[in-house]
Amino acid sequence: RVVDIKMNPDEQAMFDKSVNAVKGLVEACKAIDPSLA
Repeated sequence: RVVDIKMNPDEQAMFDKSVNAVKGLVEACKAIDPSLA
């Protein structure tokens, strides 16, 4: 299920920052354990 929500610019910026943080954590996990790739 996909839910489309409206965000103001501040909320969007915080969301984007959070997404990028998660992407960084995923990459770090892959570097630690390549079997996760």
